[in-house]
Amino acid sequence: MNTTQKSKSMALVIPALIIQMSCLAASHIAGVTHELSLTLSAGSLVGLILLIVGLRQYAKAKGYGDVYGLLGLLSLVGVVVLAVLPDKHSAA
Repeated sequence: MNTTQKSKSMALVIPALIIQMSCLAASHIAGVTHELSLTLSAGSLVGLILLIVGLRQYAKAKGYGDVYGLLGLLSLVGVVVLAVLPDKHSAA
């Protein structure tokens, strides 16, 4: 696995998951106003985009195509699925 690409991807994946989980948790707090709800939704969308970009880089580091970045749509489940896939570089 390309360790440089892996490091770059983790620099996006970890903050993306933190942003998504924080926005999700904050949106479930009682008494959230409409404006705050829109802000939290936008933050969650930013986290989703960062996660897709990060997982795209992680998939490329493991020898898979760009389309595997779309596993980010599954959030943490997508991260786990991609982490479990075998590294194509080490198999060759």
